[in-house]
Amino acid sequence: MQNTRSNHTAKMVALAILAAIIVVLQLFGSMIHIGPVSFSFVLVPIVIGGVLYGPGAGLFLGAVFGALTVAGCISGADPGGAVLWTANPLLTAVLCFLKAMLAGFCSAAVYRLVAKKSSYLGVVLGALSAPVANTAAFCLFLLFPFRSVLLEWAAGTEVVHYMLFTLVGINFLVEVGLNMILCPAIYRIVTVRKHPNP
Repeated sequence: MQNTRSNHTAKMVALAILAAIIVVLQLFGSMIHIGPVSFSFVLVPIVIGGVLYGPGAGLFLGAVFGALTVAGCISGADPGGAVLWTANPLLTAVLCFLKAMLAGFCSAAVYRLVAKKSSYLGVVLGALSAPVANTAAFCLFLLFPFRSVLLEWAAGTEVVHYMLFTLVGINFLVEVGLNMILCPAIYRIVTVRKHPNP
């Protein structure tokens, strides 16, 4: 019973630390923009939390990211998000939470599925799934509920081409690249956490 309580406390502390890191990284990332989109450096701690503690932790850390994204839309710190907020606040909030929570959930679920065969491959695919889920949800919302905003941003350019190669392309590649570069470190954290005495 004592061991279970201790493990639960350790998990809560770890999630609080990861949430604090998300806050710091989101504030830092909100200062770097390519067009109307800001970079999401926060996916790494979300992946770490999801891989270590499961889909529920991924959802929680994603929700922290989503709340910060909504705050950036409201305050204008995220110029593209502010445009979406003006167009439809409710759908913008749904988008912010959905894409972030999907990133956390998918990274954890993919890791759990693949780690049965290979823990390292599970980390790699889990880390890859976070930016894929995040970006895919964003693109789908732009193509459908926010199509008029997307058309305005594209300014006559073919919308899918603009969205993929101008609006989210660089952001997505940076997020994937960062996650892939950090996979060995994420794997080391997972290994140490799950097998503390090699």
